[in-house]
Amino acid sequence: MRSPVDPARTLAALWPVGETIATYSTGYALPGEDDRTLPHDIERACILMVRSAWTSMGRDPALRSEESTGVAVFTYFAAHGAGLSLEAQALLAPYRMAMVA
Repeated sequence: MRSPVDPARTLAALWPVGETIATYSTGYALPGEDDRTLPHDIERACILMVRSAWTSMGRDPALRSEESTGVAVFTYFAAHGAGLSLEAQALLAPYRMAMVA
């Protein structure tokens, strides 16, 4: 059995007729922009991660150490912070909002 109420028509009746314009700003003003608002800690964490990615090109970024004496031994980085270095995690910690879903 179909409901006598058409949800699309009900919502259309509640929405005002005419053009609606919404103007908003979000995010940070980046370095080099007027009235920069990006915190220096976030900028520093980004620079650290870009530098890390650049210097680890051509190798496994999770590889922390390697030993070749007789038998190869490899030690890998345990990424507990989504692959962020400990320094970057510490810099970003004050800006992290804990949420429960």
